[in-house]
Amino acid sequence: QYYAKFSRIGSLERSQNVGERHLQHYLTLPSSEQYGLISQINRCVVSIPANIAEGCSKYSQKDFVRFLQISLGSAFELETHLLLCEDLNFLSPEVTKSSIKKLQRLQRRIASLKNSTYPTTIKLSPLTLDS
Repeated sequence: QYYAKFSRIGSLERSQNVGERHLQHYLTLPSSEQYGLISQINRCVVSIPANIAEGCSKYSQKDFVRFLQISLGSAFELETHLLLCEDLNFLSPEVTKSSIKKLQRLQRRIASLKNSTYPTTIKLSPLTLDS
């Protein structure tokens, strides 16, 4: 069961991950960023599928969802780094937009998987202020 889940999810994430790896060709980061932004981007790119794979090995849905949440956090972190690269003129707006569009599609897939695996039923009521 868990291997099938990993195979199905892992191939999806790896295919999305390949696109983000190609992003490195478009980045014109100065060598001083080798241990800064470049390192952080690489960590995020690797962390997304790695956490999904690790979550697939867990025997409880709660643990699996926890690793999906970590993966999703890395995806949002990567988006932030891409926006920062654009702000610093290391990445063109066109490349940023295209990369973020792919990344947001991946974020939605991870979030959807998380929600379908372990749905929350917490409903928030509107905050009312009584005088």
